[in-house]
Amino acid sequence: MTTKPKWGQSITIPEPGPGQRQTIAMVSLTEGNVHEMMGDGGGTPPVRDWTVYGTAQGLNMARLAAPNAVLVIRYGSAASAFERRARIPVVGMVAHVVATWIDVTIEVLDSSLPPVGDIQVDAFASPGRPVRQVIAEHAFNGLQPSPVIIPPFAIGWHGVETSNSGTDQLDAVWRYNGLNRGGPGNVSAQQVDDAWNVSHAIPRDANQILLLPSIPPVNLHWWWVVLS
Repeated sequence: MTTKPKWGQSITIPEPGPGQRQTIAMVSLTEGNVHEMMGDGGGTPPVRDWTVYGTAQGLNMARLAAPNAVLVIRYGSAASAFERRARIPVVGMVAHVVATWIDVTIEVLDSSLPPVGDIQVDAFASPGRPVRQVIAEHAFNGLQPSPVIIPPFAIGWHGVETSNSGTDQLDAVWRYNGLNRGGPGNVSAQQVDDAWNVSHAIPRDANQILLLPSIPPVNLHWWWVVLS
């Protein structure tokens, strides 16, 4: 099995204070860099697909808000240059560009709350297009299941519960750092009414999902839509 080369880094920084920001240089690749690092003597095409991965995670579980981080991709070909900017969800994001050179930075801004610890930021670039895949999960007779961790680079979720009486939607609550999204105790407003053929986007500030099955016995089935 041949794996694609990937370039990038992981850095831990203090969370910015009110009104502050930090800009971290993560990846910088030119056509010449790629030829030299791949050792192909210039045999690879000068213009290529690039998949860029970015994550930003608060390392202190006392955080009440997700890190306020922006992935900035500057890229170009010949005389053309472009810029893409996107907020980074907790589970990370994947972007696709076509270029001869790319330059990736992450901007970390204050979250409007007092700083409570360090933030880990990651950015990587790999030649080739991202792959969309579906990951199936299953739990039997789950009356009060523990929160399920959302996998990295997940962009969607859908599920169903089955029992002796038939098939029904699988309800759930999005969570961040153990708190229901939007604030503790606000379960009903954050409930996800789901069906097996409905895919819900992953909220930017969610790193877990708490499944809410109905009357037992019950089988829980859910699927993640992931870019990788």
